[in-house]
Amino acid sequence: MLDSILGNPGNCQHFTPIERAVLFAVGKLMDEPFASTFREQLSLPNEVQRLANGKECNFYIKRLFQLMEWPENLALPKIAREYLLGIVTLQHRDSKAEVRARVYVVDGYVFSVTFDRSPGFLNQNFKVTEAILVNNPDAKAIASPLPDGTVLPSEYLELLKKKQSKINGWDIVPENEIREVVQEENNLYVIAENEEIGVMCVRGGDKSGTPIYVNFEDMREVELDGSFADFLMSTAADHT
Repeated sequence: MLDSILGNPGNCQHFTPIERAVLFAVGKLMDEPFASTFREQLSLPNEVQRLANGKECNFYIKRLFQLMEWPENLALPKIAREYLLGIVTLQHRDSKAEVRARVYVVDGYVFSVTFDRSPGFLNQNFKVTEAILVNNPDAKAIASPLPDGTVLPSEYLELLKKKQSKINGWDIVPENEIREVVQEENNLYVIAENEEIGVMCVRGGDKSGTPIYVNFEDMREVELDGSFADFLMSTAADHT
């Protein structure tokens, strides 16, 4: 059944049973013609990159050891460069422990699945307890990808309210374009970025609204205890 939903069974072997269950659950919720496009897309990847002990899975097409472009005729509507397509909850049948998976579309293609914890403990003894289609591919407004309970910094929200998209080399990320960065522990969500310096994030599920700075030099996480906007100004200035 999974193979018939996801596409070519020969290519489905590159997904684990857990990944296939997540993709199957999201695919069942999609309307045509997007469901067919979704299935066709997932028949193409022949390499899956797994990071952070399986918490992040990225899909690629390779031919003769070279990465290939996805076929343009199989793209889903590009309602945003990156958006959260669906969320799936899986539960271990015995322990009842749960893991939540998120399916992301990047540039019109189903590119990754992330988990809020390493899913290995599920083995093959699990069931899907909930599946939600967060953003229809033809949606006019993109829903925020933030986990429940995550509080955004008040200064960040104020900048969005003022429609301020840049501060001294930093791009302020719109709320509906916040992207997930998978970590070994709690995942981070990018709210501002500077291509030369680093990113500003919030931690998933954090109710304090504390911004976290991650610099590209050593990828160290630093929690801010002062002004969000002032930090962006001073940090950019320090690196010019």
